[in-house]
Amino acid sequence: MQSTKQSKIPSVLMSIGDSKIGGGQIVFLNILKVLKTNNFKVTVVIPKGALVEIVERDFLDFTLIELPNTLLGKLIVIFKLLKNNNYDLISTHLGNCAFWFTL
Repeated sequence: MQSTKQSKIPSVLMSIGDSKIGGGQIVFLNILKVLKTNNFKVTVVIPKGALVEIVERDFLDFTLIELPNTLLGKLIVIFKLLKNNNYDLISTHLGNCAFWFTL
């Protein structure tokens, strides 16, 4: 017997602590490509920088949130984001980003 329930599209929050292009950012972009190919609902949270332009250009279906420069500003944005959304998966990349999300 087939289920009449519709499958829920997984919601993923992806974040990285630095927007300068380097090895970590390339891995991050590769993960975003996999998520895009598999039709995940993705929110990308990143600081201002070169990575923002790439995400804006290549991942139009994703929600992009730029983090402010100050630690307090970052924490406020992250708190509101996590309070108002129910993500199935949260993935943080680079040490400082993991720190921001654990505070």
